[in-house]
Amino acid sequence: MANAEEKTNKLWEKIKDLPMEIFAIPNQTVKDHAKHEEGMDDVFPDAVYLTLRSTAAYPALEEALYTAAARNQIKLAKTEKFDISQQSRYTVVKIVPKDV
Repeated sequence: MANAEEKTNKLWEKIKDLPMEIFAIPNQTVKDHAKHEEGMDDVFPDAVYLTLRSTAAYPALEEALYTAAARNQIKLAKTEKFDISQQSRYTVVKIVPKDV
């Protein structure tokens, strides 16, 4: 499913270089604290599955995504938002419709 892989890779490309404020260490990015688990695209084509390097990365990831969306660093449609959840050992990031 090349299309599903393209979709998840495109989302990963959007978020991987976002700055994260974590452990008071400067110049940290999402990719420094999260590993994209490729190969999940066939099962879940609309989501990026990540393995976080520490539990502290979860709230920092949320903050990075919501801040980037609010500042238009990541272009989302007015009707879209990020959805971040924990599923088993993975942190799942996807773009979903906003609640009406």
